[in-house]
Amino acid sequence: LKVIAPPAPRQACAPRAGGRPRGEMGIDLEAGGRTWTKPRVTKSQNPYIRLLVKLYRFLARRTDSKFNKVILKRLNMT
Repeated sequence: LKVIAPPAPRQACAPRAGGRPRGEMGIDLEAGGRTWTKPRVTKSQNPYIRLLVKLYRFLARRTDSKFNKVILKRLNMT
């Protein structure tokens, strides 16, 4: 059998601090990135869901709990 050597690794530019090679384009998330401009509001007309949104919006803003932020995001999906 004849042994074939593996191909030489592709030479790319040295990676930057962000981890991407210089030649590739992308979004600079450190400099602002993608921001959500529209207010996140629920489409539901149910008053109980609206009260829950109001409660979890307050809790997400006033506490450092990730759980409250996730619940608020899920309520806004309804």
